[in-house]
Amino acid sequence: MSTEHESPSATRAAFVDAARMRRFRLGWVTTVVVLALAATGLGAAGAAQGPRLASGSVNAEAAVSRPAGRIVLDANQPIDDVAASDVTITPSAGFEVTQDGAAVTVRLTGMLDYAQDYTVEVAARSASTGAPGVLRFSFTTPGADVLALQRGAGADGGDRVVRTSLAGSAEVETVFEAPRIQEYALLGRVLVAVVLDADDTPSLVTVDTTNGLVGEVAVGEADGIREVHASPNALLVGFLVDRQTDEGLVSTLAVYDPTDGSGVIREIADADGVPLAARDWAFVPGTGSLVVQTTDRQLYLVDAVAGTEPSPLGSHSELRGFLPGTTTLVVADPDGGTLLDLAAGTSTPLELPTAEVDPHLTLGTVLMLGPDSYVQLLTDPYDSGAIPALSALVRVDAKGTSPLYAPATATSRIGRVCLSPNAQYLAVEVIPGGSGSDLYPAVPGYPDTTIYFVDARDGSTSRGVVGMLPDWC
Repeated sequence: MSTEHESPSATRAAFVDAARMRRFRLGWVTTVVVLALAATGLGAAGAAQGPRLASGSVNAEAAVSRPAGRIVLDANQPIDDVAASDVTITPSAGFEVTQDGAAVTVRLTGMLDYAQDYTVEVAARSASTGAPGVLRFSFTTPGADVLALQRGAGADGGDRVVRTSLAGSAEVETVFEAPRIQEYALLGRVLVAVVLDADDTPSLVTVDTTNGLVGEVAVGEADGIREVHASPNALLVGFLVDRQTDEGLVSTLAVYDPTDGSGVIREIADADGVPLAARDWAFVPGTGSLVVQTTDRQLYLVDAVAGTEPSPLGSHSELRGFLPGTTTLVVADPDGGTLLDLAAGTSTPLELPTAEVDPHLTLGTVLMLGPDSYVQLLTDPYDSGAIPALSALVRVDAKGTSPLYAPATATSRIGRVCLSPNAQYLAVEVIPGGSGSDLYPAVPGYPDTTIYFVDARDGSTSRGVVGMLPDWC
């Protein structure tokens, strides 16, 4: 049996190693405890965290072109019921709210502004913990392009149709040129235009704006082609054709499908197949149907796609277009106006506030902004000084009558006034004093006419472009 003892230095080393082991074990235990506590804290924090946005979607193009656009916000967890008071849209816009589990749908009741940044916020609560949170979704609406007709501004002094942007620079892009252009309409990528020869004989042509390819529509012998309008949804263009007969000049309404290789137009006829003698007409927005007013002032609703028999809508003196974003037709008669809801098949008297203006002024064009507000053109034939120029625009609503726009020069006057599809802007033709007619048939123009884009709410003017006949008309 050995009686040999460890040296003092070896003994100290053993103690040091043992102490290190104890510290390691203590540190490891402490670390595990800390990590466990941290994990517990993170778990509790996660459980208590309120709802957040998982995804959001919107068709911004549709939101500026028609009502009932949808904005969908998906939460990252189930949420309690959301009320309209829990939702805000900045800048303000009208809406309704529905919910399906973690998905909140905000349905717009109107149309949004062009080129505008919007933020939608939903104050929500977790369905499991009640923890509050905010679903926040931002998007930008597209800007708007506008076409205009410039006479005498094309190559060799001809006419041209140009495209410009409301929000961009003052630069324009030439879409189509011809020696003499009477009017036009845009149908997707196809421009349809009435061109005139030196004797004012009209032709209807189509222009593919992507490659410049020009084709002619077989209208037949015509003394005039006018009131050209397009329905992008139905891929149809419509127009009035004037022909001289033994009974005098007769106008009929025809439609044409540029995608139809036959190139044949179709006249709108009555139940016996006799073309209707048309006085005025308009496409029903967003559809392939149209309303035609005959020379005896009877109105008919026609499905131009199906080609069905015209449905009578009664007799009315004047068509005043549709309420923005709807299929509700505004008509006027000597004893008042009427709203014809073509979708519901109902008729409602139009009760509008009266424009409070100087009695020396003449009341002109009326543009409906909604069921209870409108813009009206005033002219001053006696130069009474009641308005700052020969003509001006006022806005009339429940708050009263307020000045909206007048040309900067006292001798200038307002020509056509047309509303943007989302009812945000007015396109206002301003004709300078002393400008004489160019004597074009059906759609005469005036040199140096400028189109100004006016905010329909406050009258502010964003910019202008030289030209006439904006494609909003």
